[in-house]
Amino acid sequence: MITMKLVTSVFHLKLELDSMRSCVKMASELSLSEEQLKSLNEATIGVKDKYNEACQKIIKRMPVNSSLVKLQGDWIGIRWKNGSVHGLYIKPILPKDLYLLEREVKQSRDFTSSELDTILPSIADRTEVLLYKEKIANRAKSIIQERFGDIIAVAPQGDHPSIKVSVHAGVRWVQRRMGISNESKAEEYRKANRTEIEEAIVEQFNNSAKLVWTDMDSVGYWFDDENIMYVVDLGSETTIITLYEEDFGWDKEENRWLVLRQLSKLHELIDKLKEVEDDTRGILENNSKSIAEIDDSMRDLESRLAVLSAQKQSLLANNNEMSKIAAFKKQEYDREFNKLFKRWEGTIV
Repeated sequence: MITMKLVTSVFHLKLELDSMRSCVKMASELSLSEEQLKSLNEATIGVKDKYNEACQKIIKRMPVNSSLVKLQGDWIGIRWKNGSVHGLYIKPILPKDLYLLEREVKQSRDFTSSELDTILPSIADRTEVLLYKEKIANRAKSIIQERFGDIIAVAPQGDHPSIKVSVHAGVRWVQRRMGISNESKAEEYRKANRTEIEEAIVEQFNNSAKLVWTDMDSVGYWFDDENIMYVVDLGSETTIITLYEEDFGWDKEENRWLVLRQLSKLHELIDKLKEVEDDTRGILENNSKSIAEIDDSMRDLESRLAVLSAQKQSLLANNNEMSKIAAFKKQEYDREFNKLFKRWEGTIV
Protein backbone atom coordinates (compact mmCIF):
# COMPACT_ATOMS: atom_id res chain seq x y z
CA MET A 1 0.00 0.00 0.00
CA ILE A 2 1.27 3.46 -0.96
CA THR A 3 0.94 5.63 2.15
CA MET A 4 0.54 9.41 2.25
CA LYS A 5 3.77 9.57 4.26
CA LEU A 6 5.64 7.88 1.41
CA VAL A 7 4.04 10.18 -1.20
CA THR A 8 4.94 13.26 0.85
CA SER A 9 8.51 12.03 1.20
CA VAL A 10 8.83 11.41 -2.55
CA PHE A 11 7.51 14.89 -3.43
CA HIS A 12 9.86 16.51 -0.91
CA LEU A 13 12.85 14.64 -2.35
CA LYS A 14 11.77 15.38 -5.93
CA LEU A 15 11.59 19.13 -5.23
CA GLU A 16 14.94 19.01 -3.43
CA LEU A 17 16.59 17.09 -6.29
CA ASP A 18 15.18 19.34 -9.03
CA SER A 19 16.20 22.43 -7.03
CA MET A 20 19.74 21.08 -6.52
CA ARG A 21 20.01 20.39 -10.24
CA SER A 22 18.85 23.95 -10.90
CA CYS A 23 21.60 25.21 -8.59
CA VAL A 24 24.19 23.23 -10.56
CA LYS A 25 22.89 24.75 -13.84
CA MET A 26 23.14 28.21 -12.26
CA ALA A 27 26.76 27.63 -11.30
CA SER A 28 28.08 29.37 -14.43
CA GLU A 29 26.18 32.53 -13.40
CA LEU A 30 27.44 32.49 -9.81
CA SER A 31 30.82 33.18 -8.31
CA LEU A 32 31.20 29.61 -6.97
CA SER A 33 34.62 28.20 -6.25
CA GLU A 34 35.58 24.74 -7.52
CA GLU A 35 35.23 23.42 -3.96
CA GLN A 36 31.72 24.87 -3.63
CA LEU A 37 30.67 23.40 -6.98
CA LYS A 38 32.10 20.01 -5.99
CA SER A 39 30.15 19.99 -2.71
CA LEU A 40 26.99 20.98 -4.58
CA ASN A 41 27.40 18.09 -7.04
CA GLU A 42 28.05 15.63 -4.20
CA ALA A 43 24.95 16.83 -2.34
CA THR A 44 22.89 16.48 -5.54
CA ILE A 45 24.03 12.87 -5.97
CA GLY A 46 23.07 12.13 -2.36
CA VAL A 47 19.56 13.55 -2.80
CA LYS A 48 19.21 11.67 -6.11
CA ASP A 49 20.00 8.35 -4.40
CA LYS A 50 17.39 9.01 -1.69
CA TYR A 51 14.79 10.04 -4.30
CA ASN A 52 15.40 6.92 -6.42
CA GLU A 53 15.12 4.76 -3.31
CA ALA A 54 11.75 6.34 -2.43
CA CYS A 55 10.53 5.88 -6.03
CA GLN A 56 11.46 2.19 -5.90
CA LYS A 57 9.32 1.83 -2.77
CA ILE A 58 6.35 3.22 -4.69
CA ILE A 59 7.07 0.95 -7.68
CA LYS A 60 7.08 -2.13 -5.41
CA ARG A 61 3.67 -1.13 -4.01
CA MET A 62 2.07 -0.51 -7.44
CA PRO A 63 -0.26 -3.19 -8.90
CA VAL A 64 1.66 -5.55 -11.19
CA ASN A 65 -0.85 -5.12 -14.03
CA SER A 66 -0.80 -1.30 -13.98
CA SER A 67 1.98 1.20 -14.62
CA LEU A 68 -0.02 4.21 -13.35
CA VAL A 69 -0.74 5.42 -9.85
CA LYS A 70 -2.45 8.65 -8.74
CA LEU A 71 -0.38 10.38 -6.08
CA GLN A 72 -1.89 13.77 -5.21
CA GLY A 73 -3.99 16.26 -7.16
CA ASP A 74 -3.20 15.91 -10.87
CA TRP A 75 0.21 14.38 -10.14
CA ILE A 76 0.63 10.84 -11.47
CA GLY A 77 3.33 8.25 -10.94
CA ILE A 78 4.16 6.40 -14.19
CA ARG A 79 6.37 3.34 -14.13
CA TRP A 80 8.79 2.88 -17.03
CA LYS A 81 10.96 -0.04 -18.02
CA ASN A 82 14.17 -0.08 -20.04
CA GLY A 83 15.11 -3.74 -20.26
CA SER A 84 15.49 -4.94 -16.68
CA VAL A 85 15.69 -1.41 -15.23
CA HIS A 86 12.55 0.16 -13.71
CA GLY A 87 11.99 3.78 -12.84
CA LEU A 88 9.20 6.22 -11.98
CA TYR A 89 8.19 9.43 -13.67
CA ILE A 90 6.16 11.83 -11.53
CA LYS A 91 4.27 14.39 -13.62
CA PRO A 92 1.06 16.47 -13.41
CA ILE A 93 -1.34 15.24 -16.11
CA LEU A 94 -4.55 16.96 -17.14
CA PRO A 95 -7.50 14.70 -16.23
CA LYS A 96 -8.93 15.07 -19.74
CA ASP A 97 -5.70 13.63 -21.21
CA LEU A 98 -5.10 10.90 -18.66
CA TYR A 99 -7.08 8.47 -20.82
CA LEU A 100 -4.22 8.51 -23.36
CA LEU A 101 -1.99 6.81 -20.81
CA GLU A 102 -4.74 4.63 -19.37
CA ARG A 103 -5.52 3.29 -22.85
CA GLU A 104 -1.93 2.10 -23.22
CA VAL A 105 -1.97 0.60 -19.72
CA LYS A 106 -5.13 -1.40 -20.51
CA GLN A 107 -3.16 -3.04 -23.31
CA SER A 108 -0.72 -4.34 -20.66
CA ARG A 109 1.96 -2.25 -22.26
CA ASP A 110 5.19 -1.15 -20.54
CA PHE A 111 6.44 2.34 -21.27
CA THR A 112 10.08 3.09 -21.95
CA SER A 113 11.58 6.29 -20.57
CA SER A 114 12.13 7.65 -24.10
CA GLU A 115 8.46 7.07 -24.96
CA LEU A 116 7.38 9.01 -21.87
CA ASP A 117 9.80 11.81 -22.77
CA THR A 118 7.85 12.12 -26.03
CA ILE A 119 4.31 11.65 -24.69
CA LEU A 120 4.26 13.56 -21.39
CA PRO A 121 5.15 17.15 -22.44
CA SER A 122 2.06 17.41 -24.65
CA ILE A 123 -0.38 16.24 -21.95
CA ALA A 124 1.20 17.79 -18.86
CA ASP A 125 -0.83 20.27 -16.80
CA ARG A 126 1.02 23.46 -17.77
CA THR A 127 -0.29 25.44 -14.81
CA GLU A 128 1.03 22.85 -12.35
CA VAL A 129 4.32 22.72 -14.25
CA LEU A 130 4.72 26.51 -14.06
CA LEU A 131 3.87 26.54 -10.34
CA TYR A 132 6.33 23.72 -9.74
CA LYS A 133 9.07 25.56 -11.65
CA GLU A 134 8.50 28.56 -9.40
CA LYS A 135 8.90 26.31 -6.35
CA ILE A 136 12.16 25.02 -7.84
CA ALA A 137 13.45 28.56 -8.47
CA ASN A 138 12.58 29.68 -4.94
CA ARG A 139 14.03 26.57 -3.33
CA ALA A 140 17.20 26.84 -5.44
CA LYS A 141 17.74 30.40 -4.17
CA SER A 142 17.27 29.16 -0.60
CA ILE A 143 19.75 26.30 -1.10
CA ILE A 144 22.39 28.68 -2.47
CA GLN A 145 21.78 31.04 0.45
CA GLU A 146 21.87 28.22 3.03
CA ARG A 147 25.03 26.59 1.68
CA PHE A 148 27.08 29.56 0.49
CA GLY A 149 25.52 32.75 1.84
CA ASP A 150 25.27 35.77 -0.47
CA ILE A 151 26.55 34.86 -3.93
CA ILE A 152 26.96 37.51 -6.61
CA ALA A 153 25.64 36.69 -10.06
CA VAL A 154 28.30 37.27 -12.71
CA ALA A 155 26.06 36.87 -15.77
CA PRO A 156 22.50 37.99 -16.55
CA GLN A 157 19.68 35.51 -17.08
CA GLY A 158 19.62 34.20 -20.63
CA ASP A 159 16.19 35.44 -21.65
CA HIS A 160 16.74 39.04 -20.51
CA PRO A 161 17.73 41.46 -23.28
CA SER A 162 19.60 44.73 -22.85
CA ILE A 163 16.62 46.88 -21.92
CA LYS A 164 15.45 50.48 -22.04
CA VAL A 165 12.57 52.01 -20.08
CA SER A 166 9.86 54.15 -21.68
CA VAL A 167 8.45 57.29 -20.07
CA HIS A 168 5.08 55.56 -19.68
CA ALA A 169 6.65 52.60 -17.86
CA GLY A 170 8.47 54.99 -15.54
CA VAL A 171 5.25 56.82 -14.67
CA ARG A 172 3.45 53.53 -13.99
CA TRP A 173 6.29 52.42 -11.70
CA VAL A 174 6.06 55.65 -9.70
CA GLN A 175 2.28 55.27 -9.38
CA ARG A 176 2.53 51.70 -8.12
CA ARG A 177 5.71 51.80 -6.05
CA MET A 178 5.62 55.36 -4.72
CA GLY A 179 1.85 55.53 -4.32
CA ILE A 180 1.57 58.75 -6.38
CA SER A 181 -1.69 58.07 -8.21
CA ASN A 182 -1.99 61.47 -9.90
CA GLU A 183 -0.41 61.06 -13.34
CA SER A 184 1.00 64.58 -13.69
CA LYS A 185 2.57 64.44 -10.21
CA ALA A 186 3.92 60.97 -10.97
CA GLU A 187 5.50 62.35 -14.15
CA GLU A 188 7.09 65.20 -12.21
CA TYR A 189 8.54 62.70 -9.73
CA ARG A 190 9.81 60.51 -12.59
CA LYS A 191 11.59 63.46 -14.25
CA ALA A 192 13.24 64.46 -10.99
CA ASN A 193 14.38 60.89 -10.24
CA ARG A 194 14.66 59.41 -13.73
CA THR A 195 17.99 57.59 -13.33
CA GLU A 196 17.10 55.95 -10.00
CA ILE A 197 13.65 54.89 -11.22
CA GLU A 198 14.90 53.38 -14.47
CA GLU A 199 17.68 51.53 -12.63
CA ALA A 200 15.14 50.17 -10.13
CA ILE A 201 12.84 48.96 -12.94
CA VAL A 202 15.69 47.28 -14.84
CA GLU A 203 17.04 45.67 -11.64
CA GLN A 204 13.63 44.25 -10.71
CA PHE A 205 13.10 43.10 -14.29
CA ASN A 206 16.49 41.36 -14.52
CA ASN A 207 16.31 39.80 -11.05
CA SER A 208 12.87 38.20 -11.07
CA ALA A 209 10.93 38.70 -14.32
CA LYS A 210 10.51 35.68 -16.58
CA LEU A 211 9.37 35.65 -20.19
CA VAL A 212 5.89 34.07 -20.27
CA TRP A 213 4.54 35.04 -23.68
CA THR A 214 5.56 36.49 -27.04
CA ASP A 215 2.83 37.64 -29.39
CA MET A 216 2.86 37.95 -33.18
CA ASP A 217 3.68 41.69 -33.11
CA SER A 218 7.15 41.25 -31.56
CA VAL A 219 5.90 42.16 -28.09
CA GLY A 220 7.06 40.08 -25.12
CA TYR A 221 5.46 39.74 -21.70
CA TRP A 222 7.64 39.19 -18.62
CA PHE A 223 6.11 38.31 -15.24
CA ASP A 224 7.99 38.94 -11.98
CA ASP A 225 7.80 37.68 -8.38
CA GLU A 226 5.63 40.64 -7.34
CA ASN A 227 2.95 39.82 -9.97
CA ILE A 228 4.10 42.73 -12.15
CA MET A 229 3.70 42.18 -15.89
CA TYR A 230 6.21 43.96 -18.12
CA VAL A 231 5.16 44.67 -21.71
CA VAL A 232 8.35 44.76 -23.78
CA ASP A 233 8.84 45.90 -27.37
CA LEU A 234 11.27 43.42 -28.93
CA GLY A 235 12.13 45.68 -31.87
CA SER A 236 15.55 47.07 -32.76
CA GLU A 237 15.74 48.86 -29.37
CA THR A 238 14.26 46.57 -26.72
CA THR A 239 12.11 48.73 -24.47
CA ILE A 240 9.76 48.20 -21.51
CA ILE A 241 6.66 49.89 -22.95
CA THR A 242 4.58 49.68 -19.80
CA LEU A 243 4.08 47.60 -16.70
CA TYR A 244 1.10 46.72 -14.55
CA GLU A 245 0.13 44.52 -11.63
CA GLU A 246 -1.93 41.43 -12.35
CA ASP A 247 -4.68 41.90 -9.76
CA PHE A 248 -7.99 40.05 -10.04
CA GLY A 249 -9.22 41.14 -6.63
CA TRP A 250 -7.70 38.23 -4.69
CA ASP A 251 -4.56 37.90 -2.60
CA LYS A 252 -1.11 37.69 -4.20
CA GLU A 253 -0.87 33.89 -4.41
CA GLU A 254 -4.38 33.45 -5.85
CA ASN A 255 -3.76 36.24 -8.37
CA ARG A 256 -0.55 34.49 -9.40
CA TRP A 257 -2.34 31.16 -9.76
CA LEU A 258 -4.96 32.80 -12.01
CA VAL A 259 -2.23 34.28 -14.23
CA LEU A 260 -0.55 30.90 -14.62
CA ARG A 261 -3.88 29.18 -15.26
CA GLN A 262 -4.69 31.74 -17.97
CA LEU A 263 -1.25 31.22 -19.51
CA SER A 264 -1.93 27.49 -19.58
CA LYS A 265 -5.22 28.12 -21.36
CA LEU A 266 -3.49 30.42 -23.86
CA HIS A 267 -0.90 27.73 -24.58
CA GLU A 268 -3.68 25.22 -25.27
CA LEU A 269 -5.50 27.70 -27.52
CA ILE A 270 -2.36 28.73 -29.43
CA ASP A 271 -1.58 25.05 -30.02
CA LYS A 272 -5.09 24.51 -31.39
CA LEU A 273 -4.82 27.71 -33.44
CA LYS A 274 -1.57 26.48 -34.99
CA GLU A 275 -3.22 23.14 -35.78
CA VAL A 276 -6.15 24.86 -37.47
CA GLU A 277 -3.80 27.23 -39.30
CA ASP A 278 -1.70 24.29 -40.52
CA ASP A 279 -4.80 22.40 -41.67
CA THR A 280 -6.26 25.54 -43.22
CA ARG A 281 -2.96 26.33 -44.95
CA GLY A 282 -2.98 22.88 -46.59
CA ILE A 283 -6.59 23.24 -47.69
CA LEU A 284 -5.99 26.76 -49.00
CA GLU A 285 -2.93 25.60 -50.96
CA ASN A 286 -4.90 22.72 -52.52
CA ASN A 287 -7.83 25.01 -53.29
CA SER A 288 -5.49 27.60 -54.83
CA LYS A 289 -4.01 24.92 -57.10
CA SER A 290 -7.50 23.81 -58.14
CA ILE A 291 -8.57 27.43 -58.76
CA ALA A 292 -5.44 27.97 -60.89
CA GLU A 293 -6.27 24.84 -62.90
CA ILE A 294 -9.87 26.05 -63.34
CA ASP A 295 -8.57 29.48 -64.43
CA ASP A 296 -6.35 27.78 -67.02
CA SER A 297 -9.31 25.75 -68.27
CA MET A 298 -11.48 28.86 -68.40
CA ARG A 299 -8.81 30.71 -70.37
CA ASP A 300 -8.63 27.78 -72.80
CA LEU A 301 -12.42 27.79 -73.11
CA GLU A 302 -12.48 31.56 -73.54
CA SER A 303 -9.89 31.30 -76.32
CA ARG A 304 -11.91 28.52 -77.95
CA LEU A 305 -15.09 30.55 -77.49
CA ALA A 306 -13.43 33.55 -79.18
CA VAL A 307 -12.46 31.36 -82.17
CA LEU A 308 -15.98 29.92 -82.39
CA SER A 309 -17.50 33.38 -82.04
CA ALA A 310 -15.32 34.66 -84.92
CA GLN A 311 -16.31 31.67 -87.04
CA LYS A 312 -19.96 32.35 -86.24
CA GLN A 313 -19.66 36.00 -87.23
CA SER A 314 -17.94 35.01 -90.48
CA LEU A 315 -20.73 32.56 -91.30
CA LEU A 316 -23.42 35.14 -90.45
CA ALA A 317 -21.71 37.67 -92.72
CA ASN A 318 -21.53 35.07 -95.47
CA ASN A 319 -25.24 34.26 -95.02
CA ASN A 320 -26.07 37.93 -95.29
CA GLU A 321 -24.02 38.29 -98.49
CA MET A 322 -25.53 35.21 -100.07
CA SER A 323 -29.04 36.40 -99.18
CA LYS A 324 -28.35 39.71 -100.90
CA ILE A 325 -27.15 37.91 -104.05
CA ALA A 326 -30.22 35.66 -104.07
CA ALA A 327 -32.52 38.68 -103.63
CA PHE A 328 -30.81 40.51 -106.49
CA LYS A 329 -31.21 37.50 -108.79
CA LYS A 330 -34.86 37.21 -107.73
CA GLN A 331 -35.46 40.83 -108.68
CA GLU A 332 -33.73 40.28 -112.05
CA TYR A 333 -35.91 37.24 -112.67
CA ASP A 334 -39.11 39.09 -111.74
CA ARG A 335 -38.32 41.93 -114.16
CA GLU A 336 -37.82 39.58 -117.09
CA PHE A 337 -40.87 37.51 -116.10
CA ASN A 338 -43.10 40.56 -116.05
CA LYS A 339 -42.03 41.53 -119.56
CA LEU A 340 -43.78 38.43 -120.91
CA PHE A 341 -46.37 37.42 -118.37
CA LYS A 342 -48.91 39.12 -116.24
CA ARG A 343 -49.32 37.74 -112.76
CA TRP A 344 -52.93 37.01 -111.78
CA GLU A 345 -53.75 38.73 -108.56
CA GLY A 346 -57.53 38.45 -108.64
CA THR A 347 -59.94 35.86 -107.25
CA ILE A 348 -60.87 32.74 -109.23
CA VAL A 349 -64.65 32.26 -109.36
